[in-house]
Amino acid sequence: MVFVVLLLSCVEQPFQESVDSGQFDSLQNTPHSFAPVIQEGQYLTENLGETCLDFDLIDDYRWLCIEETGVWLIDETTDAPIYLGQATHAGGTLVDGQMWVHLDGQLFTFDTELEPVHLDLPVPIERLVGASDSLWLWGINRLFQLRAGQLQEVVLSETLPIYDFGVGMSRLWVRTPWLVEIDISQPTYTVLSQSSTPIEDLQVDQEGSLWWISSDQLYRQDGLNTEDASAPVTSVDLPSPPLSLHGPMLWISTADAHYRVDGGIFYRFEKADGAEQQVDPQGRLIYPDGDSLMRTSLGRPVVVVSPSDTLTVQEVFYLLPSDPDTLDSLRVWLDTAELPVETNPWRITLDPEEFDVGAHELRFWTESDLGDGVDTHPIWFGELPDVQWSDVEQISEVHCLSCHGGATLTTLADKSDWMRHIDTIIHEVSTEGMPLGGPFLNDSDITTIRAWKAGGFQ
Repeated sequence: MVFVVLLLSCVEQPFQESVDSGQFDSLQNTPHSFAPVIQEGQYLTENLGETCLDFDLIDDYRWLCIEETGVWLIDETTDAPIYLGQATHAGGTLVDGQMWVHLDGQLFTFDTELEPVHLDLPVPIERLVGASDSLWLWGINRLFQLRAGQLQEVVLSETLPIYDFGVGMSRLWVRTPWLVEIDISQPTYTVLSQSSTPIEDLQVDQEGSLWWISSDQLYRQDGLNTEDASAPVTSVDLPSPPLSLHGPMLWISTADAHYRVDGGIFYRFEKADGAEQQVDPQGRLIYPDGDSLMRTSLGRPVVVVSPSDTLTVQEVFYLLPSDPDTLDSLRVWLDTAELPVETNPWRITLDPEEFDVGAHELRFWTESDLGDGVDTHPIWFGELPDVQWSDVEQISEVHCLSCHGGATLTTLADKSDWMRHIDTIIHEVSTEGMPLGGPFLNDSDITTIRAWKAGGFQ
């Protein structure tokens, strides 16, 4: 079956034609067959202590728990869940650090409380996916993209439903039930190809490769986020037919096992029930088991809860090792320097005064009777802006001179005083030791002071 056009329109505008679709030529021929290496993995399974009727992951330490009492936001960095409201269905995602939530089809943003978002969608929302700078909204087999405040609908014909979708850096794949590949790298989206047979499931993994199931056979196509859109299709042979795909750090479900794909090796995990399953950004499989919500990981990933993606001021980073109750010790290095680790909760403090601007790596070593483990997490110390004394002087006048402008032990009356005490000042404002009793300086002000020092006290 070949259908005709891709239509991309604002929801309030009439549909406009684009181009004819192509074909997955490689699927019409015989794909290369691949028998993967299968190993028994060292899995760690923990009870998350929740009794959710349903759930939806936000990221690697937050999820929505749907109970009879309503929808709760669970955050592993806090003890108390946050009540979001009464709803039967809910889901959420992140886009550029902003949390989006739907409750019974209605869209909200969430920081400290729910804020309704009015988009005038023609259907209730059933699923949210954040990818790059876009929010993708799916409901009643219709797909919409919200980007830079503009809402558009992806339509393949006025009658053809979209049952599922996956998003890569430059590609969108939809199941109709045929697999359709769409180029979303340009303002006008273009259908590149479509499969000649229906598919049952699809998933885009963390490397941008596309996986799908068709007629009980698993397929993979790599290299789809590059200029080369003609990457070959591989048929992946498993001991039993695949049933479903979960990702983006890929898990494959079959009738008798699950497989975690990591570095070309398929690690086997014996769990055969058909309960709802999701995978968090650490590659951990979350699923209900009886009255409990369980989480299974390959090894012991450590979640780093960081205040910002780019560090320019001293920050506390909370560490959430998988299954902490079975952990004996956790050691942390930044590059080659071992860092002091505080416990209850686990956390480290990073001071950009002590490290070079640019990319660094946190390295973790975990020890337990269940086996030792290693994990890593990237850290970026940001560039500092150009700052003059006049910028710092404004901060001094607002926050400092009322106490340090005259006959005090530490006088900060002029530029030379600031230069003499600069290291003490940065430490005190970074740790909220000063101004005494607050209000404390915000990150922008602290960055300004650090930048003035780094720039040579201009």
